[in-house]
Amino acid sequence: MYGCMKLDAGFYCVEAKADFIPQPIEVLLLSCGSRICSAHQGGGELPLNTLDNNGVFRALAIIGFCYTTKLVLTHGWGLIQAARVYLFEPLFGRKRDWVREYGRWAVITGATDGIGKEYAIQLAGKGMNIVLISRSLDKLNKVSREITTDFGVQTKVIVADFQKDLSIYADIVKGLANVEVGLLVNNVGVFPPYAMHLTEMDPQSIWQHVTVNVGAATMMTRLVLPQMMERKKGGIINISSAASFCPSPLMCVYSATKMYINYFSEAIRDDYSKYGITVQCLTPYYIATNMTSYSDRIGKAAITVPTSRQYVRSALQSFGIAHTTTGYFAHSLQYAGSQLMPTQFYKEIVHKYQLQLRHDDLKSEPIVNLLRFNLTRNYC
Repeated sequence: MYGCMKLDAGFYCVEAKADFIPQPIEVLLLSCGSRICSAHQGGGELPLNTLDNNGVFRALAIIGFCYTTKLVLTHGWGLIQAARVYLFEPLFGRKRDWVREYGRWAVITGATDGIGKEYAIQLAGKGMNIVLISRSLDKLNKVSREITTDFGVQTKVIVADFQKDLSIYADIVKGLANVEVGLLVNNVGVFPPYAMHLTEMDPQSIWQHVTVNVGAATMMTRLVLPQMMERKKGGIINISSAASFCPSPLMCVYSATKMYINYFSEAIRDDYSKYGITVQCLTPYYIATNMTSYSDRIGKAAITVPTSRQYVRSALQSFGIAHTTTGYFAHSLQYAGSQLMPTQFYKEIVHKYQLQLRHDDLKSEPIVNLLRFNLTRNYC
């Protein structure tokens, strides 16, 4: 293979017999080298410096080939998984017996609204008994009555405010006594009132992000794992966020806590899959819930913004197939696009979008925002 390259001292012709380099890459390098040589404006002979077989072109070819192979394998596997989850499973997938596969009861935190409530409803529709955990007894009882009436399954409610100290988990342990936990859905979480800088958050808000977004999922998982290990089956669903894909400007604490959920999920999956326990981490983009109602961009259902019902139906199809997934087809396309961008470029896009959402929220209710500036959005 022959080519040319330009260094500080001038043009250098290169001869490299690299028979192992794939032909497309060899042609590309040859083309680039030829163009550089043809761009030379001077007259006379070019200074020559023949590189050996371990030269620059060979190194670049190896790097390019390895990187291209990584991209092809990664995205190829992603396409296969997406086709299985969003196409073949709905059309040809077997009807699953969730009680037999995982256990009689599903435990859902943050279960009185949004995604948590939908998980409770749809798992009840699959025949599972439901334990609802949240901080509002009135809301818990209301959802419990709805589920019992519509699906005829057993329900149990546990009042717990995950912003408080470790004492709440003693109450949860008592409430789960003699309950065969087949599935745990770690849904409870807090969200900033709108896109804001760290210096705009008061200490209480920051602490809530850590104790609820990080502490609740960790402690609830610790509580249910021993009985799942003993039965050799069970499942854990951790709700993370697309904000974890890169450090998110104007959402620094939130995105960091969700990155924790990603790593935590992957680690416990490696530790406990040998006991027959399935662990899934969901990383959705925006979903139309009360938390996102402050902006029409993300608060109203659209192709890329599903309702809670649409999202949970899709995510449940992926459980047991995809370990880490956005859980929704349109979100998976968004994720695939983000992975093709340089990280810094993607961060800039996120930053600009968060600025738009910040403007939407302050514009929609400016007086109220002055009052709740240092609070977090209510969670279930």
